[in-house]
Amino acid sequence: MSQAEGVQDAKVYLPSEATVAAAAVSGMAAYEELCAQAEADYEGFWAGHARELLTWKTPFTKVLNEENSPFFKAWPAICFGTRWPLAISRFSSSV
Repeated sequence: MSQAEGVQDAKVYLPSEATVAAAAVSGMAAYEELCAQAEADYEGFWAGHARELLTWKTPFTKVLNEENSPFFKAWPAICFGTRWPLAISRFSSSV
């Protein structure tokens, strides 16, 4: 059996209704809308999510610090109560 045949035979396990109801993104259409928003205004998209999803000790003044691109720094000490920990690496309150 080739690798492509194995993929075609793969089973799909759908999430439970409770999982779907609790999801942060309600489906593929909502996901595609988020992608479109991010592509249209990358920094605005992430700034909005950072303000909505994170509690800041000091509000950030710059969304993306490109000083050492592509080696972006994370500032884990500047926010509290994050529900989206990976988002921290894109924001800076010190710039």
